[in-house]
Amino acid sequence: MRKHLIWVAALVVALGASSIAFAATQHTVKAKVAPTKQKKRVFGAASLDFTTESTCTESDTCKLNPANRVRVYIDDDLKLSSRGLPSCNPDDLEGTTTTQARAMCKSSLVGKGSSVAFIAGQKNAPASGIGTGFNGPKRGGRPTLIVHNYVPALGRTVVLVGKLNPGTGDYGTILDVSVPPLQFGTALAKFQLKIQRTFRFRGKVRHYVSARCFDKNKTWNFKGRDDYGGGDPPQTATATQRCQVKR
Repeated sequence: MRKHLIWVAALVVALGASSIAFAATQHTVKAKVAPTKQKKRVFGAASLDFTTESTCTESDTCKLNPANRVRVYIDDDLKLSSRGLPSCNPDDLEGTTTTQARAMCKSSLVGKGSSVAFIAGQKNAPASGIGTGFNGPKRGGRPTLIVHNYVPALGRTVVLVGKLNPGTGDYGTILDVSVPPLQFGTALAKFQLKIQRTFRFRGKVRHYVSARCFDKNKTWNFKGRDDYGGGDPPQTATATQRCQVKR
């Protein structure tokens, strides 16, 4: 672990030697629900694969201001339900590798994915990570989704806890994640997570993600919003996906 930190510190110093300023930010969100054929009124088993990404656009050496809050808005014809699913304590996951975390909270695992971090916010210093989603304990009466991100090249783990809050209008659920300052000013530039879990509770089969195709326009709607410090304005992006009514 120590040799990784020394290497990262040296890289940060080297990058800081060049004159690189915070640059314009481009934010995108992607979402894919499967299967796309769902009943009109009855919710059926589904998976949700979402990606939220922010990058600076001025040059290959620009610097990204780290987001301190990330929100993912999910269509109201999708439900995320953790009732009856065991929860994992996020404190137990601190400092664990992906393998250790998944073994420790196997019964709470709801998703897998990937990430890209910019060391010291630098676009030309990316580091790939492995993402895992776990069902977390309720906070303020609301269910939570734990996002475990491990970066093998750095030997570093970041554990984030997102609350699943109720939405309004076309959005039924908002995944609201607060992001603390990361070591060396690192910015989490991209995070992708596919969530899907089938389990049994009280003798019935239940699904962590379920969907229906109810709206007249046969479209699922999604939105991502990143908030930043340092006076940078928030960035939002939207995405849609068509669905089909299952006969």
